[in-house]
Amino acid sequence: MKIIWIDGFSEDLSQGTVLFVPDVLFFGEETTVDLRSEYGVKSKNKSPVKGLIHILNAYKFTVSENTSVEEEVALDPELLGKVFENLLAAYNPETKSTARKQTGSFYTPRDIVHYMVDESLIAYLKNVLPKAVSEEKLRELLSFSPSSPFEDDDIKLLIIKALDSCQILDPACSSGAFPMGILQKMVLILQKLDPDNTHWKALQQAKNPNDIDNTFDDTVHHHDYARKLFLIENCIFGVDIQPIAIQISKLRFFISLVIEQKVSVDTLNFGIKPLLNLETKFVIANTLIGIHTLAHWDPYDQNASADFFDADWMFNVKEGFDI
Repeated sequence: MKIIWIDGFSEDLSQGTVLFVPDVLFFGEETTVDLRSEYGVKSKNKSPVKGLIHILNAYKFTVSENTSVEEEVALDPELLGKVFENLLAAYNPETKSTARKQTGSFYTPRDIVHYMVDESLIAYLKNVLPKAVSEEKLRELLSFSPSSPFEDDDIKLLIIKALDSCQILDPACSSGAFPMGILQKMVLILQKLDPDNTHWKALQQAKNPNDIDNTFDDTVHHHDYARKLFLIENCIFGVDIQPIAIQISKLRFFISLVIEQKVSVDTLNFGIKPLLNLETKFVIANTLIGIHTLAHWDPYDQNASADFFDADWMFNVKEGFDI
């Protein structure tokens, strides 16, 4: 008879068949233990360990995704990606390898992500804007300087329209580092070019005849809410073969929208609008293999990975991606 362990991997039945999590894992005081067998190495000094609560109390947490220029030391949702990377790096003594090595999964450092984001957006904008728009000005636009290098309203509108129509895919998004990075930079550009969301609102109303005034109501939401909402809804897509990676990506994008909504205790659901359905924005699939006859895919199965990828079927993107 096959035995399924309650905690997924333990064969220790000293506590019976019910999962047992000792208090020391959460509240244990600092001590040192020998972890050589766990790390799969012969020589390693004893490692200091302490309860999870003590570890977490040593940090400051924030739900805002930090940028590369922020100096305040805080743990933002990017931490999820780092935890994911370290889980992949865990050594498996049975296979004599790590999940990272088996899957080729690596977390991209924040500085590298910002470089990739800037170069991608500059290349895209250079192709859609008049040649008179210099790369130097585009780099200034993408910098974290509060000023904008563009005064011409026509150029501003061209850039805003270019962002609105841009289709972006990360075919191996892991925990969402690049999609989140490019969302932040596109929002920064809109902040500079259209601080009151005048042009951005007009573009969204032209595409959506329904009343969207509430989305742009600054008494209900911060200005960045409408920017993020429509960028996520129309422009940014991610794929990864690992379900946990996609779950982390979606969580980071949910958080990025939640923090832009203003709480009102006197209104239904505290004034928080339902969040986007991201199941068709970030999907679990293998982008190395195209669609085949009788392929099956359920975007709402959070643990299943499609063994193929098709942008038209999964994202309704027929003409390919700009980035």
